[in-house]
Amino acid sequence: MNAWTGPLAAFHRDLLERGKAVSTADGYAKHVEWLRDAVRVGPWDVDAEQLQSWVDGQGWSTHTRRKVLVSLRAFYAYGLNEGECARSPLAGLAAVPARHRGPTRIEPGVQWVEPIAGFVTWMEAGARKRSTIDQRRWWLIRLSETFADPWAVTGMDLALWLSRGDWAPETKRLGRSSVQQFYRWAEINGHVTVSPARELQPVIIPPRPAPTGP
Repeated sequence: MNAWTGPLAAFHRDLLERGKAVSTADGYAKHVEWLRDAVRVGPWDVDAEQLQSWVDGQGWSTHTRRKVLVSLRAFYAYGLNEGECARSPLAGLAAVPARHRGPTRIEPGVQWVEPIAGFVTWMEAGARKRSTIDQRRWWLIRLSETFADPWAVTGMDLALWLSRGDWAPETKRLGRSSVQQFYRWAEINGHVTVSPARELQPVIIPPRPAPTGP
């Protein structure tokens, strides 16, 4: 589709400018082309339902599914940063667990850089442990992969983001705690009137079965 030509070329060029190898950039672009060939809308009009249906309908191995989703996340993160879209259609999409690369290996979306830095400073002022700060920062970077503007995120957006079926309850609890703390800071500092995370449901952790006797 013609609507995909310019964005795909710009995405490929952006990957190269960011230091990706040509083979890697080609692989990312190829996976986005697979999506292009499967839908009848432009890249920024693909919604979560369409994407979920397409991904789940493929007979991919776990390895291939992981690679495709990495490519698509990179493509829509590029779209968010360039202002082409306001949210990624990957919100809530169940994916195979990716290797944890740590907060320093992934950069936040452009509109999130200053808010995350301010939040980190606030935590440092409270003498939070470095491991806690790094963990919360990592969660916010993941959130920035889905929503372009931190101050436009709604409670339903956060609920959808946390609804991924492949996240364990403990994982969801960590994510919920991080966004609650971030938007508490944002509310205190006047970035939002009311925290969109205020009404998020508590995450229920199933009790562990009691050990049986010998």
